[in-house]
Amino acid sequence: MRTHTRCSGGSRCSAATRTPPRASSAPCWRSVPWTKAAAHTDLAESYLKSGKRAEAKKQTLAALEIAPTYERAQAILLKLAEGRQ
Repeated sequence: MRTHTRCSGGSRCSAATRTPPRASSAPCWRSVPWTKAAAHTDLAESYLKSGKRAEAKKQTLAALEIAPTYERAQAILLKLAEGRQ
């Protein structure tokens, strides 16, 4: 597995698996897609809490297009598929 190291703090993110760096570390240049996916997921959660399921699904799918293995977005999609909130 190929990894790279950020300049400070020594946190690593995997270029091969697109694993995001720790939340407490400053983002490295490879984590930008995860930041965008997190923004879509945050919006999806807000839509889901306010009962706007169609909008939540759109935002969740947008997040998963950017980062298909993003577990938070996968969990929201599962909630939507099961009809839960």
